[in-house]
Amino acid sequence: MKKLLFISCLLGIFFASCNYSGHKAPSPKAHQCWDEDAVFPLHIDADHHASFKGGDKALIQFIATQTNYPLQAKENGEQGEVFVRFVVEKDGGIRDVEVIRGVSKSLDEEAKRVVLLTAGKWNPATKNGEAVNISMTLPIYFKLN
Repeated sequence: MKKLLFISCLLGIFFASCNYSGHKAPSPKAHQCWDEDAVFPLHIDADHHASFKGGDKALIQFIATQTNYPLQAKENGEQGEVFVRFVVEKDGGIRDVEVIRGVSKSLDEEAKRVVLLTAGKWNPATKNGEAVNISMTLPIYFKLN
């Protein structure tokens, strides 16, 4: 039995930073929302944001089934949120995966590995009916039972 619990907020959990390629980031006066659980203000400028194929529940299930709690992290009692930023490309692929706020080397690497596994499983964001690249941030929660 895994000693791992993933809790993810639905819709908005991974929109801590949205910005489509080839365009300037929106100014702070642009449409701006705040998510109390996010590290950064939400700058939403795409008509439709990128989404995981199958929806948020499918994303949560994918992360939960693909994640292996690192032995070193278990032994050290490490737990917490790892925030991973990445770009969802026009074709649904991902690139530029990076940990922007981590917990420990082993948890950070595992979170990054799992996000990389989502490549090709995204519906791209759209702006004016055209697919656009968009930067997203996904928090992955690690908790020992």
